[in-house]
Amino acid sequence: MYVRNWMKTEVVTAKPSDTFYEIAKTMREKKIRHMPVVDNQKIIGMLSDRDLRLAAPSAATSLSKGEIGYLLEKVTAAEIMNHQLFVVKPDTTIEYASKMMKDHKIGALPVVENGGKIVGIISTIDILEAFYDVMGGSAKSHRLTIQTSDKIGALAEITRIIADHEGFIISIVTPYYGTNQTRALVVVRVQAPDIEKIVNDLEKHGNSVDSIYKCNPEGWKRR
Repeated sequence: MYVRNWMKTEVVTAKPSDTFYEIAKTMREKKIRHMPVVDNQKIIGMLSDRDLRLAAPSAATSLSKGEIGYLLEKVTAAEIMNHQLFVVKPDTTIEYASKMMKDHKIGALPVVENGGKIVGIISTIDILEAFYDVMGGSAKSHRLTIQTSDKIGALAEITRIIADHEGFIISIVTPYYGTNQTRALVVVRVQAPDIEKIVNDLEKHGNSVDSIYKCNPEGWKRR
């Protein structure tokens, strides 16, 4: 999956001359926490709600409300924005984008192309939505957590067993825990006429089904 599949294309941006109050008002009204700062259609900085909190006077200040208001009216995006930019392109993979966010402890990445023109933004919420979709989303199905042998052909055998019982795989995920493992974990979402037959056959072939959840849009129930 690529960033283009999950990014938001309607990006709310700020100009370098926008004031603290204008930025704060926009974030509050649009219910957003990140705003790219754009000049001549190119991104030059990034603002977050954290930047606003850091720019605001401390609650312990001796300044009056009027003095605070006067000062904040003079503060601009150019003065408080983060100049260290981390950006991705539309064809960047979701995995790489999520790693960038984790490594740099940031909550959103501007999406750019053509030398810095912003075409979207992707946030941690978008990454979580992508993860939810990969795991099967709200599709009506059963979620099986399977312990199997960490050997070539183990996953193929699991999918064959599911197919033998007319099961349709919604999603299948195999977390990687390193090479020094004798067992592997497989999480599969499946639609099938009889889930019990699948479970029994999986265990008959040496797999361990650790948990079974019945999933539907209204919620999940563990069997």
